[in-house]
Amino acid sequence: MVAERGPTKAQVCGLISDMALKLDEEANTGDLKLFVSPAVSPASTGPTSPEFGFNFEELNSSGNLLGEPRLACSPVHQRDIRQSLSDSELGKRIRTLSITAAAASAFDQQDGSCNLRMDIPSHQPLTPRSETRVQLRKKVQNLRPCFDAQPLVIAMCGLPGTGKSYTALRIQRHLTWSGVSVKIFNSGDYRRQVIGGEQGASFFDHSNEKGRSLRDEMAKLAMKDLLKYMQTGGQVGIFDATNTNIKRRNEVVTFFKNEGIPLNRILWYESICDDDELIRRTVLTVKCQNEDYTNQDKEKAFRDFMARRENYEKVYESLTPGRDAKLSYIQNKNVGSVITAKNVVGRLPNNVLQFTAQLPTVAAPIFLVECDSQEADAVLGGDTPLSTRGIEFSKKLRAWYEKKYKAPCMAEWEKKNWEVWHSTKRRAVAMADELGTSPHLTPMPWEVLEELNFGSWEGLPPSALNSKQEYARIQEDPFFTHFPHGESLYQLTQRLEPVLSHLNTMQTPVVILSHEHVLRCLLAYCMHRLPEDMVTINLPSEAIFQVHLEASPEKTWLEMYDLKDDSNLLKSTKLSSSQMVRN
Repeated sequence: MVAERGPTKAQVCGLISDMALKLDEEANTGDLKLFVSPAVSPASTGPTSPEFGFNFEELNSSGNLLGEPRLACSPVHQRDIRQSLSDSELGKRIRTLSITAAAASAFDQQDGSCNLRMDIPSHQPLTPRSETRVQLRKKVQNLRPCFDAQPLVIAMCGLPGTGKSYTALRIQRHLTWSGVSVKIFNSGDYRRQVIGGEQGASFFDHSNEKGRSLRDEMAKLAMKDLLKYMQTGGQVGIFDATNTNIKRRNEVVTFFKNEGIPLNRILWYESICDDDELIRRTVLTVKCQNEDYTNQDKEKAFRDFMARRENYEKVYESLTPGRDAKLSYIQNKNVGSVITAKNVVGRLPNNVLQFTAQLPTVAAPIFLVECDSQEADAVLGGDTPLSTRGIEFSKKLRAWYEKKYKAPCMAEWEKKNWEVWHSTKRRAVAMADELGTSPHLTPMPWEVLEELNFGSWEGLPPSALNSKQEYARIQEDPFFTHFPHGESLYQLTQRLEPVLSHLNTMQTPVVILSHEHVLRCLLAYCMHRLPEDMVTINLPSEAIFQVHLEASPEKTWLEMYDLKDDSNLLKSTKLSSSQMVRN
């Protein structure tokens, strides 16, 4: 298996030599699509997930390659590495792969090239696919990196207001997008649903036997539901509760061990925070907004929550290396200032460790803006300049930013420069240049933010697609079927993974200027949708979308600024995740 960091030349050669090659030839086009996937080992029950995916350009009658193919999914963090092919012999179906000097560093080679001969035994016509949502989800999961086979329980612990629910939510979004089925079971939500919210601080006093008994019952309900979820196919269940002392944590471990979940598949995640400013900001921006403090004065709610926290502090016992030597746990102090990990074994727990170590204290504001032309004669892709309508929108965008930057709701970010990530297409650069005339902005061009590659259909008007025979096949399977000599939406999601990874580490507001399909992908990720759901995302024109990350996927929402009406640029509309989906 290829190592996660810097596979060597020998590892790459060994992996490719052991792979089974499957070739799909699209009828009536001559466009070849090659999938390279690992061979099935005798001990396995089915094929493992593909590590590589190439798009071959069209071959002429002599077997020579026309153009440059693109490596869609590389083994090193899904990088988009371009390859060159030579010495093609179409009759024998043999290709020689040459890794260019530009890609050499990714494979840890000294000479900058590596020739690998690959025999392609046969091919089958590509047929349109019509699948249920469950079948499509399974296919996406099979294409993603294979994590641990056994289910995993992530049990949160820590004092109130230390970022447990925030971390749990980010873990869920990260793993879900990676093809892992994840669900959060928050004991506080059970309490609010069963006995109602707005309990005062005295309810959480450890000496309040009735309150303690009710909280214990809610925790048991959450654990039982988590267990049912795991028994019906769930891969990761997150138990979000304070779990403040040794007695409670032992009860959690005993419950799951009795149900067949081994100790090393229970990962404890302790969030510690002793920074008064961090605590105050978390409580005011998150806790004082939940159902426990509906319609209450913010300062009064803050005092009550801090009294609740003091009640938990009286009995809190932190995880320690000596006392908890047998437990698997991650300890995060002051949101990444100090990370301690013990007995963290397996790809999935280590993936969680690596991801959470980069999380900022509070999710920075994310603004998504489409920069494509809105004219009636717009074409697919290409590098067209900004239209007249687009120029006017750019000016409105700059005026909106100058008002938004000084708005009271952005006071927390006032002293920080905003970053503007934009595509390298001319229309995106022009919009970024217009926006960049305002202060406190740092433009950052990203080639990876370019629009979906429409291949040989680049530059065509959308109305011309209906006459294309291949278009019916794309409509039948819009997520996996690629455009002739271009990309599929699935390949686009792989290309954008560096952007998604960087978004999770942002500590300053970011404005992303990109194109329709790129923004659909980013919106699907931000709204806790699945990658394949991006085809259903509705994207109104001339609008700015701000993502508001809440304590659960259902509560996460978007704020849309419609700049068609320039009488009040800060006037916004609240949209739920379901309102962004087309019927």
